[in-house]
Formats: sequence, C-alpha cells, structure tokens
Amino acid sequence: MRFLRYVLSFYKTCRGLSSRSNKNDLSKIRNIGISAHIDSGKTTISERILFYTNRIEEMHEVRGKDGVGAVMDSMELERQRGITIQSASTYTTWRDCTINLIDTPGHVDFTVEVERALRVLDGAVLVLCAVGGVQSQTLTVNRQMSRYNVPRIAFINKLDRMGANPKRVLDQMSKSVRVPLDSTRSADKPFLGLAFKLEASRFGQLTYVRVYQGCLHRGDSIKNARNARRLRVPRLGRLNVTDFEDLDAVYAGDIAALFGVDCASGDTLLDPETKTILTMESMFIPEPVVSMSITPTEKTSAESFSKGLTRFTKEDPTFRLSQDPESGQSLVSGMGELHLEIYAQRLAREYNAPCVLGKPRVAFRETLAEPFEFDYLHKKQSGGAGQYGRVIGILEPLPAEQNTQLIFSDETVGTHVPKQFRLQDGDNHCVDSSDWAFQQAAEGAMRQAMNEGTWIILEPVMLVESSAPDEFQGALLAAISRRSGLIVSSETHDGYVTVEAEVPLNDMFGYAGELRSLTEGKGEFSMEYYRYCPARQPTMEHLIEEFETAQDEKLSASAKAGTNASSRKKKQKR
Repeated sequence: MRFLRYVLSFYKTCRGLSSRSNKNDLSKIRNIGISAHIDSGKTTISERILFYTNRIEEMHEVRGKDGVGAVMDSMELERQRGITIQSASTYTTWRDCTINLIDTPGHVDFTVEVERALRVLDGAVLVLCAVGGVQSQTLTVNRQMSRYNVPRIAFINKLDRMGANPKRVLDQMSKSVRVPLDSTRSADKPFLGLAFKLEASRFGQLTYVRVYQGCLHRGDSIKNARNARRLRVPRLGRLNVTDFEDLDAVYAGDIAALFGVDCASGDTLLDPETKTILTMESMFIPEPVVSMSITPTEKTSAESFSKGLTRFTKEDPTFRLSQDPESGQSLVSGMGELHLEIYAQRLAREYNAPCVLGKPRVAFRETLAEPFEFDYLHKKQSGGAGQYGRVIGILEPLPAEQNTQLIFSDETVGTHVPKQFRLQDGDNHCVDSSDWAFQQAAEGAMRQAMNEGTWIILEPVMLVESSAPDEFQGALLAAISRRSGLIVSSETHDGYVTVEAEVPLNDMFGYAGELRSLTEGKGEFSMEYYRYCPARQPTMEHLIEEFETAQDEKLSASAKAGTNASSRKKKQKR
C-alpha cells in the first residue's frame, strides 16, 4: 500500500494541524477526494483502497461484470454504463488515521459533483492515465482544485497497460499543471460547518456537512447563516455509500451526514450562540448549457414525475426546471445531453415515471412587414338599442429593438369617439355605441389586418459567448458560421480566444456537444436572449410547411371522426 503511505505523508507535510488526543486528534483525520478524466481508474483505485484497508471484504469490477459492481458505484445506472454519475462518500482507517474518501465523476456533464466535493476537501488525488496522459478534463479538474486552493498529489495509474508511458505524462504535467497553495483549519473555535450536498437516500433526507471548527453532538442546535433559522440535529452519522453508521459527535475535519435539517446546498451552519453571522464561500456553480423539453409518457405518472423533478433540482444545482411562457412546455437544463438523459432514466427507474426528452419548441412570433391602414365599422341592429362602433387607424411595425412590444398612439382629434379609446379616428352613435360595440369593432379591425396585411415571422436570437484555446479559433468561427451566426467580437487573452456572436436559437441545439468535440473538451460557451429578428427565408418556409401539414392532419382526423359518427348513427337507426 505504497499509495496510501504517499497520501498520508503528503498531508502530514502540507497541513499544519493542531493536535488533539486519541480519535478526535485533527492530525489523524484526512479528507481526500479522487478526481480525474473519465476512464482514468478513479473508482477502481477507491475500491482497492477500501479492500486493502479492510473496509470491504471483496473487490469487484467497475462495470459490474461479476454481477455486483464497485462499492462506490451504488447506482444501477453507474454499474451499467461503467461511469461514475454521483460523487460517493465513504471512510476507512489506515494505521491510526481516519480517511474520509470521496470518489467523483470524470465526465464533464457531472462537473458540479466535482465542485461540491472539492469545496470541502483538505486535499485531493489527481489521477492520470499512463496511456492517455493529461487530457482536457484533467486540466478542468486541476483548475477546479486551484479555485478552492486544494492541495493535491498526482497519481499515474494503469502502468500495466500496453502503451503506458509515465515519463511522457510527467512531461505533460510539468508544462500544463501548476503547484497549488496550502490552506489551514481550526479545531478550537465554535462550531462552523458547510452543507455541501443534499441527497434523498433510502435512509431519508441527508445533508452532507464538512465540519471546519469545533464539534457537533447529536441533539445539538445549529443556526443557518442564510436565514438565521435555528435547527436541531436529531441524528448524525457517516455514510459508507450504502451503509449508515450513527455517531454521537463529529469534530473539526470530519465529513458527516445530518438528518432532519432543512437547508440548501452551500448553506453555512453555525453555533447558535455565535453573534457574528459568518458566511463561508460557497462552491462555484456553472450555468447550464443545454435545455430540452421533458414530457411524461403517461398521464397517470404526472404526480410522481413532478415529485422526482423537484427532488433532482434540489439535489443538483446545475439541473434546472422551468416552463416556457410562450409554448407552455416544461424545460430541463443541465451540463450536457448525457446529464439530462441520466435524470430522465432515473425518473423512470426511481419514480416509475417514464418520460420523453426532446428539442424545445422555439417561440417564433409574427409582426407586420409594412404599415397597414384599417377602417372597420361594426354595426348591428336587432331591435331596441343596437351596436355601433367604427375604428380607423394604422398598424405598423416597430423598430427592431422594440419589435416584440405593443405601443398605442392616441391621434384622435375632436370628439368623434370617447377619449378612453386610443386610435387615430373613428365614429360613434349617441344611442347604439357602447364599450362592447367598440370591442367588437377593434376585433374586426385586427381580423382585417391579419387577413389583408403583410406579415413576417420573427425568431429569437441569442448572444453567444464561446471560448477555447487559441489553436481552435478557426474551428470555433466555422462552427458559429454553420449555425448562421453573426460574429460581433473576437479577442485573445492568456492563450484563449473568446468569440461573441448573435446566433438564432433554432440553430443552437446540439452546439454544446459539437463544441466539445471540436475543441477536445476544452471549449465552453454561455448564451442569453438578445432580441427577435426576422427569420430567414428557409426557416419561414419550413415553419409554413409544418403548419400546413398539421392543419391537413387535423382536418383529416376531424373528417374521419365525422364519418365514424355518421356510421354509428346509421347502425343505430337500423
């Protein structure tokens, strides 16, 4: 177990921890995370650590080929796919030290799991593949470690594989990975902890907390710094992936799970007698980059579907749920298509709520292409007081920056119409005119404009900011051009190029995957709504064709329903 000796030696030299007697001695506690690029062997290493420290009795394959799977991959989907989806926490002992161990995912779609783990670690192990070497996600994880000042050691894995070249990996590291700084912690102050993860397990709602100062006993009260609420901790313990061990107390340096604590991920938990409100720096949460529509396949599972989505959004801050105000569709947003696909599968498995993910419906709009003058008379006589209202005015398109707004202009002169109506001119009748009559006249004028005016379709345009290393600048610009993007600006800084462009939303679907593929996983982008612009001719033709096809199908279905109803009536008469 030279690997563990290296880890313990590393922490002994890089941490100036205050000592305490026996099992509560801070110098005997290690909080370690294992992070790396996908398929570097993180979970396999965790499995070996647990086996050789006598924490588990048998070692199993990561992909579950033996029908069991690795201990740290407790989710069925993880064992099927052979990848880590959620960070898993456990602990073990080696000689006289307690090691809290967190295994993190390597896929870029689950980067928030790495963020929340690094936020509470003393140090980490950066695993590298002796064949693949330093890869894109290796650099990403290293940047995440630097963001939280997490000390780490590099561990080159898979030396027994054909093509392994550890010297080449070391050369790559010396060029691309920097040496981080140390940090400190205190054990002699009032309780201070950070809630870094929420999880709904078979034991109930768990809140994972890293204790930075003092100690916390079962039954103690704590205070949430975010809302100053006083909370009682009825139960606390340590989770060994699938097994729970109750504890009477946890001390500075420990990672523990609390029951029955109502808080959010990133909340700071304090001693209730602390007068100064301290708020610890929370973890960095990246903005979602992919959105998809989500719909339950069965109406009977709507309640379970909603319950599952609510739980997932609470557990994972990068998984967002929203509703498109234009189309009414339910939308889920995340870090990638795989990220969203996993949650869709979890809804089916854990909540019996199968669902369908799809491309969101883009909210297209229409506006006039040129001014339209209307003069509409609503006149109806049916005995007694009739209905009389005449409206005269102009409908005209607004400038591009206002083309989704409605602005009314009152240009009436004299007293032809009452002043509460805003239009150009009109006519009223002293007996037959009424509020209702003018409403009908206005509706008629709009129908006239819709039928006789010249209209164009507007599509939403997004302001997209993409960044990647300099060598991918050409690929980045070409990808934006293929999506009908208009380059606004381009600048280079610290070896990275950042391109800002206006791109139609309808052409942005699939861009996240394409960008990662073109830049070897090193590219990132963000986008926000910018404005509505006239749609391009191919887009308008496609929309009109879709609309006409839908109308034909609707008429066909109505005709078929009418024929069936007529046939039933004839049979009943017979």
